[in-house]
Amino acid sequence: MVAKKPRFHPQVKHTIIKDEGLIIAQENGDVHIVNEVASFLLPFINGEFTVEQLADKVTEAYDVDKEMALHDIEAFLNDLEKKKVIIYD
Repeated sequence: MVAKKPRFHPQVKHTIIKDEGLIIAQENGDVHIVNEVASFLLPFINGEFTVEQLADKVTEAYDVDKEMALHDIEAFLNDLEKKKVIIYD
């Protein structure tokens, strides 16, 4: 999974308000609220960065080791994929 490049589905928009991110699925109106670290990742979920590169960005910005970052990011992305919010290039 680390080589996959996630991006938001074309019918999904996202924004950041304060330290929380909002992900809005326009097709069904679902709104997902994400925490500060997930909000940090939202602009990078654009099909240009691999999961491993996303983990590198988190480890540079936050005090967390890469293994933990990868684990958490993979869980986050798996959840978003199940909700049909992201797709992979």
